[in-house]
Amino acid sequence: VSIQPKVDGTNASVWGTPDGIIHYGSRSREILPTKDKDNGGFASYMTKMYESDEDNPYKRLQEWVKAHPTVIVYGEWLGVPENGHKLLGAIKSYLESGLFVYDVFDRMEGTYWLYDRYADELGDVFGKDHIIPQIDGYRAGTVTLDEIVAKGRTFHYNLPESVMMEGIVIKGQPSFRDKYNKIHIGKVVFEEFQKAKSVKQTTKILGEEERSFVNEMCTPAFLSKTQ
Repeated sequence: VSIQPKVDGTNASVWGTPDGIIHYGSRSREILPTKDKDNGGFASYMTKMYESDEDNPYKRLQEWVKAHPTVIVYGEWLGVPENGHKLLGAIKSYLESGLFVYDVFDRMEGTYWLYDRYADELGDVFGKDHIIPQIDGYRAGTVTLDEIVAKGRTFHYNLPESVMMEGIVIKGQPSFRDKYNKIHIGKVVFEEFQKAKSVKQTTKILGEEERSFVNEMCTPAFLSKTQ
């Protein structure tokens, strides 16, 4: 499994199609470079950089997705770099704004690229500083979640040493699939993890299993992602 920092921005994606058109997305929709259909200024900034006469990492990234029309590049958008814009609700202490890539999904193969593959390929195109790094990698079953979290707490990706990350992301390499062939990715928010460990475990009541599961697993952070 691969362990990466959980970056507190807004989801962003970019992909190309065989007809040479570049598309932009948020967590749940395609976005456009207009005031009412953008997300945190991501599509507008990407369009501006692509149309620039000067070479820049964002232009190179978009040329790359045009040349690879079967893939979608996913990242966290922390705001427009030039004006130091910070997104509302995000950790305010990030040292750099912009796009930080955390995954590449191949629509033809129906799976995510391995970390080493996209880190090497996109690192050369977009810049290794904007590829969210691995904190560590483990063979499944060799470490506990507590040990993984403890290691993650020592990491300060794109943050001052005095600021703790929001959490970590845990991904199978290759992707973990359940019996229904659905890909699963694990996330740990440090603050909620600590709170959950301090809560006294209660005895499950027969017939109340669903309620117990919802109370334990549907955290405020999880529910905020469904709004």
